Amino acid sequence: MISNKVVAVYVGPAGVALLGQFSNFTSILLTVSTGGINVGVTKYISEYKNSTAKLNAILNASCKITLWFAVPLSLFLFVAHEQLAVFVFKKTEYSNLFIIFAVMLILFALNSLLMSILTGFKEVRKLTTANIVGSIIGLFLTILFTMTMGLYGALLSMIVTQGVVFFVTLYFVIGSSWWKFDFIRQKIDRQELAKLFKFSLMALTSAATIPVSQMIIRNHLGTSISWDAAGYWQAMWRLSEIYLTFVTVSFSVYYVPRLSEIFAEHDLRKEILYGFKIIMPIIGFGCLSVYVLKDFIITVLFTEKFLPMRQLFAFQLVGDFFKITSWILGNVVVAKAMTKTYIATEIFATLNLLGMTFICVHFFGLVGVTYAYTFCYICHLTIFLIIFRKLLFSSGKTSYVT
Repeated sequence: MISNKVVAVYVGPAGVALLGQFSNFTSILLTVSTGGINVGVTKYISEYKNSTAKLNAILNASCKITLWFAVPLSLFLFVAHEQLAVFVFKKTEYSNLFIIFAVMLILFALNSLLMSILTGFKEVRKLTTANIVGSIIGLFLTILFTMTMGLYGALLSMIVTQGVVFFVTLYFVIGSSWWKFDFIRQKIDRQELAKLFKFSLMALTSAATIPVSQMIIRNHLGTSISWDAAGYWQAMWRLSEIYLTFVTVSFSVYYVPRLSEIFAEHDLRKEILYGFKIIMPIIGFGCLSVYVLKDFIITVLFTEKFLPMRQLFAFQLVGDFFKITSWILGNVVVAKAMTKTYIATEIFATLNLLGMTFICVHFFGLVGVTYAYTFCYICHLTIFLIIFRKLLFSSGKTSYVT
């Protein structure tokens, strides 16, 4: 929140919009650099932690997949840095950022792998401490670079932080019991490789849909209304990310590993309903609180220049509620490696969001983007309720819980 305030003060709404574009682009590359296997690593380590042979096999496969993806992508950034700068920024002025990003990309990929392993082993203390220290370092770099170099510094801090935190995570994992290199020397297990690639397909689908759709929406708002308007929407989106972090982190740290461990249908249903019982009241209260305090939040987290974004709060927050509610079931799809279901629902949700955004913005202006967002996630939740209707509402056996 502090770094968000600093960036808002120094770059303004239009600068925030440009940062959003760069953030979406980098998130695509960061996902690809990991091979998209992070959730899969967490899932199978959670399942295999009592079997040394299977555990070594999954660690071996995950390390090699990460390097297979990260190294070539890093070389691509080196070679095409000027073309990428034109694609993202419409000019070559910031092309050297992509050279720096190429170096940091490999470190980021390795850091993501280590974080996924810690999550799988449920080493929550180390995971939390590493995240806290990494966040503090990221805050310091963001403030320093933004205050001294403006927009370029804000962009640079996004890249450098990704690589620096690797050394923080490395420090915390060195003392772990699994920190042995026996798994490096063994031959790769094709069966475990195939399992992880299922998660690659899911993660790469997300990388090709969510960030890309945000870039398209932001560009549409910038060209059809104004780049300041795109900045207001980006600020609203960023605010949602900030307060929803408390829930999304619990999904990755607790919920997905927990669902991965469950094989009995009754226990799975119980865990899902428990998730609804706990998370929905929290999100409902959080959304209501943010709406009531919207003017205060805008001035504290951003500046008075961002006050026009207050019109976006109502339906953005309603959309957030349905989004998180749908994610409770969406994480079952991930934990149970329902690859086809995941890809189909992600593509549908993206096309639905883009189509409704163009329509609603045309008829209602900037606020229309939040109407489309709410409609999209109501549909998303409805689809998941249909998919899991037998599990949630009947006692019949299902095929996706084993």
